[in-house]
Amino acid sequence: MDHYQQSAIAKLQNILKPYKPNHIRHKNEKAKNAKFLWNAPAFFGKIVLQSKPNNFLKTIEYFEKFVVDYNKNNGVTIQLNELFQKHWLRSILGFVHIPPAVRSVVFDYKKYRSYKYELLLLRQLGDKRSNAKTTISKYEKALSDFQEHHNVVIDEGWFEETKRITNTDGIIKIAPVDYYFVLLDNWDVFAFLYALRENDDEKASRCLTIEKGIFDSIYNAHKANFKSTPSIEELINDKTILEAENEYYINIYGSKIPYFSDYESEIAAYVWQELLLDNNIATDSDRLKRLLKITFYRERWPKLEDLIAFQAKESFLKTAIELVLAESDLEGVNQEITKCFLDYRLGSNLGFQNGSYLDLTPLERATDYYDFHQQMRLRSKESNGNLFYVQESRSLIGYLIYEIVQLDTAYSKIVENGKIVFQHFAYIKKTIIR
Repeated sequence: MDHYQQSAIAKLQNILKPYKPNHIRHKNEKAKNAKFLWNAPAFFGKIVLQSKPNNFLKTIEYFEKFVVDYNKNNGVTIQLNELFQKHWLRSILGFVHIPPAVRSVVFDYKKYRSYKYELLLLRQLGDKRSNAKTTISKYEKALSDFQEHHNVVIDEGWFEETKRITNTDGIIKIAPVDYYFVLLDNWDVFAFLYALRENDDEKASRCLTIEKGIFDSIYNAHKANFKSTPSIEELINDKTILEAENEYYINIYGSKIPYFSDYESEIAAYVWQELLLDNNIATDSDRLKRLLKITFYRERWPKLEDLIAFQAKESFLKTAIELVLAESDLEGVNQEITKCFLDYRLGSNLGFQNGSYLDLTPLERATDYYDFHQQMRLRSKESNGNLFYVQESRSLIGYLIYEIVQLDTAYSKIVENGKIVFQHFAYIKKTIIR
């Protein structure tokens, strides 16, 4: 094998790395036994189906109601449309996502919300220079004018404590604050996003909630058929359920026995097949979105392909294709770099925090898929190699595409011009041709 062949294989292996399946995670022994002894996946599937969905995936309607109340109570005018246009909020499958870069500035707001004017003064003194210096007299004059103009008292002790202003032999050095330009220029927006974050009840985002009466009814019926089902007291002691006044919280993450992580796929499969039988839900699209809302916890992907009946697979596959092809967030290429940049998971995203991301060169359209892929690889390499691979806001889309690939067959039966025909991996091809 010559050097060029080795290089080509290495490049191919690098391309395939993001698609390599995870190692099979061994199930907890107690959770594993629970499946055989009392059919735990079926029990928790029934509980999940009858629970109130958690607030991990927030709908557009939730945001619209929150912003109306927030504007009224705080005397501001936050415009959701502007945030969507800037991709600081993303609506995908009807659920709203806040990209990681934006969330990082929300954390900055939490840290510095009492020091807005101190940061504004530092920006004024620094004048966008990395190593700004001035004299004591000029600093004192600027400080006095700033306090009078804004009718505030600046906390100079904070400057000293954080070493943002230092005095060396009469020369005042000002630390740069370019990390906070976007925060300072959009203070009200990040105050809103912070209030949204703080408003979320922790249990509401990490747990499902079910009325005690409904839980007891499901439990008693299941216990009658599976005598080894743990008592309610045991489930409480294991922190599988948390008791409230008239409700139980279903503890998805904190249970001593990881039923939900070990049987997330079986639970999702049960829920999907039950939703297909629910005639009160208008369409399969609504059913699939409800499945995602009920079972999608912290972006874990349930695997349904070997756990649902043929008709349920067909319904899921066709509906997933419809949702993916209709998703407006996937349209066009002009804003892809900006979207993916804001979705890039970094501890700190200076390009967003100082506003320089606005100067990013957009992708160019290409009719050849290979050429377009090469263009994406080059742009990703410029951003340390994984700009397009994470795309947290599109995790639901990624999951649907994963299931499309898993559920499609070598000879897919589809309808064309009113006739049933067979095509080679027809549904996968549809996602590519789009």
